[in-house]
Amino acid sequence: MTTQYPKERKDAIINKMLPPLSMSVPELAKAENIPYGTLYTWKQTYVDKKCKNTKNTSHSPIQWTAEKKLSAIIETSTLSEQECNEYCRTHGLYKAELESWKTHFIHQCSPIN
Repeated sequence: MTTQYPKERKDAIINKMLPPLSMSVPELAKAENIPYGTLYTWKQTYVDKKCKNTKNTSHSPIQWTAEKKLSAIIETSTLSEQECNEYCRTHGLYKAELESWKTHFIHQCSPIN
């Protein structure tokens, strides 16, 4: 017998797995009394859908110009961790992408010895 969960509850639980809460699957399974497998499936489905939507849009960070990437680095440089996470969510970024871009720009601007 499979249990059907209301979409609102499912969405609320998925949101608990995302920043800023970032609750672990075992933690949520215990708190919500939902099997691990169900939560892992929901999480993977969400990630797959998010990646598919991000890669297919013209606003995908992959397609950003160097100017836009540099602008994002500058805009986030003075933000708190929470504010930076919010910026990333709003712009469809991962914090690791910002760090990678920053490293790339630093290496590109470093003088050659």
